Amino acid sequence: MRTIGDAFSLELNDGLERHRNAIKLNAGRYALEYILKVRKYNKVYIPYYICDSILQPFENQNVKYEFYHINNQL
Repeated sequence: MRTIGDAFSLELNDGLERHRNAIKLNAGRYALEYILKVRKYNKVYIPYYICDSILQPFENQNVKYEFYHINNQL
């Protein structure tokens, strides 16, 4: 069985600082939660075909969400 989605790391140990003002977050869902917090969204539409862990940021920030269907053209 092939896995869809997973975590991977990007190791850049070359000593260069690429974005001085970057906010360091260690996962996509934390980046999403930060966006939800800063932008103060009331409601977001998300596709049914999504990992359950992506719902946590919405719940943590008390942002309502509604699912929508996707088709072969996404």
